[in-house]
Amino acid sequence: MVDWLVQPVVIQDVHGYGYAFYSENRMFDLGYGWAHFVQILSCGCFIASSSFLSLNFIYRYISCCHKPYLRYFQGWGLLFIFLYCALPFIIWSLCVYFLFGPTTEKTEHLNITTMRMEGFDLTGKPYVGPMCRHFSTIPEHKAGDVNWPTMGAMLGLCGFQILFYSISLVCGLRTYQFNRKLFEMAQLSKNLYRVQMQLLRAIVIQAIVPLISVYVPPAFLIGGSMLGVYVGEIGYFAAMSISLYPPLDSLVFLLSIRDYRNALCCKKRNKVHWNSSTLTTTRNTATDLGSI
Repeated sequence: MVDWLVQPVVIQDVHGYGYAFYSENRMFDLGYGWAHFVQILSCGCFIASSSFLSLNFIYRYISCCHKPYLRYFQGWGLLFIFLYCALPFIIWSLCVYFLFGPTTEKTEHLNITTMRMEGFDLTGKPYVGPMCRHFSTIPEHKAGDVNWPTMGAMLGLCGFQILFYSISLVCGLRTYQFNRKLFEMAQLSKNLYRVQMQLLRAIVIQAIVPLISVYVPPAFLIGGSMLGVYVGEIGYFAAMSISLYPPLDSLVFLLSIRDYRNALCCKKRNKVHWNSSTLTTTRNTATDLGSI
């Protein structure tokens, strides 16, 4: 919904100092204030999606390995779960609002890129423009010097992403090891083990899909801006992949579970047919055992 409202376009500055994230909504005009609000909301959802993804791994790990701790997912514990996703969203949204907002000088500089590539004039329009390096020379700094407030915010974003994916990796491995140990000790049936592994595999695939399609392209874009290197027009792919992620995420999960996959492909389970001789033999065997 947010991406549909934003209809994002991402273009890196030709000098490699930063990039512009703006809306190209040709269906209706939200106005300056609301358009800028949904842009900030989109940036906040970007980091919140990573925290929510790691929360899936945490819940799966606790439900399998430490069931008594499930009480923290009830009552007031839900408040901490909410804050786990809300705090990164709020922190990053505030950084975007205060550090990456439009300024007259920034608009003039980024217009060189947007007019050349898209024929789009940013003057008087809302956008998010993180500039990791200064683009003008004044007594305080030279063009190309590091813009430390913006650089610090970007490093914080990288730290959040590394933290959440590290949590997902650790919880995923511990869950796999625990289920494998139960299966080897014959404390977990084969069918239950198969279902557990399918669910775990589905969650892992759900983590890999956004990592490749959603986070890697912006990582190149952000990394290039932090290093002052122009990485080309990868911003187009970043905007496209974010729009494709919601349906792709659901489809990948459905195809990862065998029962869901069979239902989508209209496959039926093979039914076991028992003939009369088998039933007779079973009854006779049970009678003999009872007499013994």
